[in-house]
Amino acid sequence: MFNSGDIALIIGKYKSGKTTLAKTLMNKLKANYIYINCIRDIDKLENIYYSTKNIETYIIFDNYVESKSTDKIFNLFIDNINFTIIIITNYVNIKLIRKSDVIYLGKNLSNASIDIYYDRINRYLDINKNKFIEKINKLNDYGFLILDKDKRYKDEEILMKAKVD
Repeated sequence: MFNSGDIALIIGKYKSGKTTLAKTLMNKLKANYIYINCIRDIDKLENIYYSTKNIETYIIFDNYVESKSTDKIFNLFIDNINFTIIIITNYVNIKLIRKSDVIYLGKNLSNASIDIYYDRINRYLDINKNKFIEKINKLNDYGFLILDKDKRYKDEEILMKAKVD
């Protein structure tokens, strides 16, 4: 899981259960959250930020796509310690990996995708590439490999299956 104020990054292919995982995590925490699907409207995003910036809030950014028009306001969310943020992407974003505390990698059987996963996160792993590939391949459908970059938990990798409604 993750702690208050953390940034969690969920990476996975289309229909891999990323949104379900994010909502499952919020339900496990019994947390109220704001769900934002696709950051396209900068005014809406600014309104959400300024109306919640002083309140401890959980925010899910679904289908996040990097954009110069939203970078400035999005960085305000990331820098605000009142927010616990879950960012959901279909692609590996090295800037978000650097900023995140916890990374959830969805099941993916494509060798090229697994190579990209490993190349981008290997500095945070205590396992070699073969062991990493083995863990990814063991995942069930809708399963995620959880990497705690801050190493606050005894088990750095945890296999998890998100609840599918």
